[in-house]
Amino acid sequence: MSERPHALLAEMKSPEALREGVMRLQEAGFTRIEAYSPIPVDGLGALLDIERRPLDRAALFGALFGLALGFAITVGQSVFQYPINVGGRPLFSWPAFMIPAFELGVLFGALGALIGFFRASGLPRLNSPLFEVERFEKASEDAYFLAVFADDPRFGDAREALEDLDPAAIREAQS
Repeated sequence: MSERPHALLAEMKSPEALREGVMRLQEAGFTRIEAYSPIPVDGLGALLDIERRPLDRAALFGALFGLALGFAITVGQSVFQYPINVGGRPLFSWPAFMIPAFELGVLFGALGALIGFFRASGLPRLNSPLFEVERFEKASEDAYFLAVFADDPRFGDAREALEDLDPAAIREAQS
């Protein structure tokens, strides 16, 4: 008795067939599907509901945290811990504190974007069962793949649904 596969992969013949396959699988009620393509396919990201918003938010929160931290450090040092009155100028002169705050905002924004990228993409993931599927390495060269994962509620009907799409081949990815 064979174990349940991790996913079923259909090798599609063209980018249009890939986009059409995603639409038809979604209409059939499949929810855990992914598409692999060597080139951007128009409309595919919107069909699969891929958005950049988590990365944008991570960068924004990182930048705001860095800005607040930079401002707090410079104000704390210059006003509270080491107050030096030079020429009768005020201790709290906010324009002088904005440059270090800006620099830390940029630094923490970039770090937030990097951490958000790793979190959103599931990295570092050194291996995936999909990497063992025959011809899957062609997904970065000239092949188009459509995957239905085993945790989809309708996975039992996946093979028939993929066969209806007339793919070049259907392969199993074992866990």
